[in-house]
Amino acid sequence: MAKRCREFDNGDLGEAVDIATRLRVIFNPGGKSALSILQSLDAQKLPLLSSCEPIEDTPNIIEANGQLYSQTFAKDDDGLRYELRPKFGGSSYIVTMPASRWWEQIVEIVTDETGRHVYRRKDVVNGIANKDGGAHVAEVLPAAYDVLSKPGGIITLTIGTEDDGREVPIEGVHLAMLRQIAYEVLNSRALLALSDPKER
Repeated sequence: MAKRCREFDNGDLGEAVDIATRLRVIFNPGGKSALSILQSLDAQKLPLLSSCEPIEDTPNIIEANGQLYSQTFAKDDDGLRYELRPKFGGSSYIVTMPASRWWEQIVEIVTDETGRHVYRRKDVVNGIANKDGGAHVAEVLPAAYDVLSKPGGIITLTIGTEDDGREVPIEGVHLAMLRQIAYEVLNSRALLALSDPKER
């Protein structure tokens, strides 16, 4: 997965499907005939790194961002520039938690005209793996994934003045979130020790 992440960081966004598929195989719990790797090893309580700030799922919270990605603005000779990227090690919030809880942790809440959408790590990973061409293609995915993945579904910027501005839909939020999730996995020492005895 580390190799796929390096290719992704070098601009090959098509690697997102492979990253998501690998994460799904490791973490997504299944039935008796389709256990995740962690289920097979009885390691669902393995501590994993989380860089996502806690979000409570209560009806009065209509928008919340767990800070898996950062947004920066800069001005250069070409004008205003916007960057959306995973935080990697730059997160101010770092804890460990059991893998099963990590997989189910809320990372974003968004409300739009279609309703209130609550996203957990599993939603980001499974959405990309299933809808964008992973090992199993789901016939029907929740409308929430369309909100997560479509340009402007999570972030829309207004460029210009209030009277004379244009809306710019930002795309790739789900990819930045996925890459940060992969960063957490690749920096979870207990998981690395499970797969490589030299890490113990």
